Amino acid sequence: MTVGPPPGDLLERDDELGRLKLVCTDIARGGGVAIVEGPAGIGKTRLLAEAVASLEGGPAGVLTARASEMERRFPLGVVCQLLEPRLAGADETERRALLAGPARLAGSVLGGVEHEQPAEASFGVMHGLYWLLANLAARQPVVLAVDDVQWSDGASLRFLLHLARRLGELPIVVLLALRTGETATGPEADMLAELRTDAGATLVRPRPLSPSAAARLLELELGTQPDSAFVAACHLQTRGNPWLLHELMLILRADDVAPSTENVDLVARCTPRVLSDAILLRLRRLPPGAEALARAAAVLGDGAALIEAAELAALEPERAAAAASALMRADILDASRGMAFTHPLVRSAILLALHPGELALWHARAADILVRRDATVERIAAHLMESDPAANPRNVDLLRAAARTSLARGANNAAQSLLERALREPPAPTQRAALVADLGMSALLADQAATAARHLREAWELAGDPTERAGRVVSLARALLASAGPQAATGLLEGAVGELADAERELRLDLEAELAAMAVYDVRSSRRLWRRLDGFADLRGETPAERRVLAVLAVRHQYEGTFPAAAVSHAAGRAYAGGKLVHEGATDAMYWAYAMSALASSDAVGELESLVATARAHCRRIGWIDGYAIAASGMCLSRLRDGRLDEAEEEGRTVIAAFADLEATPMRLIVRNAAVQWTVEVLLERGAVDAAGALLARYGLDEDTPRDVQTVNIAFTRALLHLARGEPGRAIDHLAHKRAVEAASGWIEPGTPWRALAAEAHAQLGEREPARKLADEQYAIARRWGLPRELGIALRARARVEAPAARAELLSEAVDCLTGSNARLELAKSLVELGVALRQLSRRVAARELLQRGADLAAGCGAGALADRAVAELRLAGARPRRRTFRGIDSLTAAERRVSEMAAQQMTNREIAGSLFVTQKTVESQLTSAYAKLGVRNRAELSAALAAAPAGTPHDPAPR
Repeated sequence: MTVGPPPGDLLERDDELGRLKLVCTDIARGGGVAIVEGPAGIGKTRLLAEAVASLEGGPAGVLTARASEMERRFPLGVVCQLLEPRLAGADETERRALLAGPARLAGSVLGGVEHEQPAEASFGVMHGLYWLLANLAARQPVVLAVDDVQWSDGASLRFLLHLARRLGELPIVVLLALRTGETATGPEADMLAELRTDAGATLVRPRPLSPSAAARLLELELGTQPDSAFVAACHLQTRGNPWLLHELMLILRADDVAPSTENVDLVARCTPRVLSDAILLRLRRLPPGAEALARAAAVLGDGAALIEAAELAALEPERAAAAASALMRADILDASRGMAFTHPLVRSAILLALHPGELALWHARAADILVRRDATVERIAAHLMESDPAANPRNVDLLRAAARTSLARGANNAAQSLLERALREPPAPTQRAALVADLGMSALLADQAATAARHLREAWELAGDPTERAGRVVSLARALLASAGPQAATGLLEGAVGELADAERELRLDLEAELAAMAVYDVRSSRRLWRRLDGFADLRGETPAERRVLAVLAVRHQYEGTFPAAAVSHAAGRAYAGGKLVHEGATDAMYWAYAMSALASSDAVGELESLVATARAHCRRIGWIDGYAIAASGMCLSRLRDGRLDEAEEEGRTVIAAFADLEATPMRLIVRNAAVQWTVEVLLERGAVDAAGALLARYGLDEDTPRDVQTVNIAFTRALLHLARGEPGRAIDHLAHKRAVEAASGWIEPGTPWRALAAEAHAQLGEREPARKLADEQYAIARRWGLPRELGIALRARARVEAPAARAELLSEAVDCLTGSNARLELAKSLVELGVALRQLSRRVAARELLQRGADLAAGCGAGALADRAVAELRLAGARPRRRTFRGIDSLTAAERRVSEMAAQQMTNREIAGSLFVTQKTVESQLTSAYAKLGVRNRAELSAALAAAPAGTPHDPAPR
């Protein structure tokens, strides 16, 4: 849609226009946002149009749109106005290039490449649209100009904000015209406020015209020089508003009022209400049919075709064309924009003259006409939303179809509004169950659990037989879990399983998996719920339902610790099934996240990395940031357990950054909090105690966090922090919560060795007997679990309460069991502890060798605190410790290594950024650093440097 200026000179706007041009001047070096804001009629549209016109023929491509009240219900309607014409004008080769890479995710919006949508599509759509614009900007700088942005649909505003936050590295400028004084509320108002402030926008506020400029405008309008008193009266009456001055002149001209001093009183009578009435009076003075056509155009909204307006006004085409010409001559319709009005206030005046009931009938008729003309479902639904319910099943189907389109575009709020309107139609009895199911799912996506549960329960109750009821029960159970608690959800699922016939094996297994998964949320019922899985240990993972049961079974074994770790990894591996579990989940990460957690805790590193790679590829393909973050969290835990601290921190911060600009849903909070927890543990290993405490506090996970089952593992991290601060008593207080939860649930969790940590705290307080008891308990758990990492930790815990000789023997055993394992950091800790014990036994030569090995290994892990301690102990042992120097491959951080490897595969910076859900600027910064560390100048040299790394070279960066 074109941003078109009204006729006449642009008066007293040189400064404002200059500021807009200045924003566009340096576009090649990075973009920005400029907002022209002011009251209706102040000249925002004209100013925006002049800025756009000044760019024509220049190096930048200009894309324009104009939001309107009628179209604010179209999800991403403004974005489509901006981008659809550009894509429509591209040949097939260019179109494929523009929609390449992550930009393909915009296909469902712009009619390009269809793709699988995540359950929560918002980020995927935003990501795709961003990269489409990045592809456009790579060809030439881009200016986006949106008039009347205050009427933009919520999805378009969300995208503009998403884009504005990332403009620093792209040659894209966003110009917006915003009417002040509107009564916008809710998310749209918040996003407009963020665009004005958080995006660092340049604000341009056109001033009212001065009396001299008003005189010039009146002279241009009237064709004669007005008296000064007449000018003063007009300026006072309109407060220097250009559009109001223009409308005032139209009224006075129509009544043959001369611009003289004696007519000043007539000017004073032209109040805003009179101006509105004057627009209607102008209509009535036009030839027959013009008023009806104007009403039809006002109802249909900007962009309507003349033939549509003619049919709505009940006019023959020839008569409608004549009426449209008359409306243009009367300055009602804009001759440059077809059936669009010269100003939104003109359309508002026409609509306000209609009784609400009459207006609803006009909209109902408009919907009927658009259905017959095969218009888009969005346009039809917009009119149905403004019409009164009519008990028409066709309308219900149309509104549901529009809701599906909204969901595909990530506009969940719009989808809910459409479905709620369909419910008021009301639906036919045969339509109701499907409609309320749609409403329930939409509310569930919007994190409105109670509303979701209400609608989903109705859909469940309307289901005709147990099989259909069981098919709907999982969504209802998840809504009840969030709204009424786990016991309501488990009760529902148990009843549903009981209703199923034995022949429904696959569906029964699905419900059993969901029911057992609820144990994670219900401490009191976990033993009972997990016992339901006793008969499923021999499943082979041959069907999707079997794989989901096995994923939950693996987590059960992980938490209960009654089986060895090998049984956990075996069940998780069968669940993963080479990637099937990920693709079957599509947009539900729960089961593959369970398998990932089990594989990480059982040190099945190869299968874990395969699962994460599969999950990341799947999430990149569909633009699913939530799933991508969950995969990163699994790698964060695995790298922390392995002692690859730099990689662990990189993965943890990836999760935290992924959710920084997104709504904090319960699932996102759980995933983010886990990442914060593990990142804090990394910082503590580095010796960055203050930074660790600050990170916990920043996300509300410090002392004031409620101690519930969802945050139970944060207690372990808090205890680590207090021990690092020299506060063993406070550490014990936090670990008591772990024991309480374990007593209630039976969750031993061998991978979280809290007893060893508590034993250390008691030992620091001189409380040897509690420390010994806890250490013995940890050792028994570790022996049953069977992994070197946990066994080494338990042996060190036992050593802390023994005499020096016995201590050295236990630590030697710990070193032996950890040598050759993945747990390199735990090996480093055991080496250092053993070195200290031997030094205390005056065995200094052996101590120095062990301490040096421990120092080197700790430094390779990035464990600065341990490396510093080892160096200090070496000096006490009479050694002169060598410094570990990092250069070449070893010097790269995890992030630098990752982007370097992708660049070596000849991926462009844009492709790397799109794959990792980061900005191009981030990739450029990491590659620049990698080039400097490796001493290379281009991708060819980079590839050679990476290829020259010796096989088996650990990718361990230098400590920060």
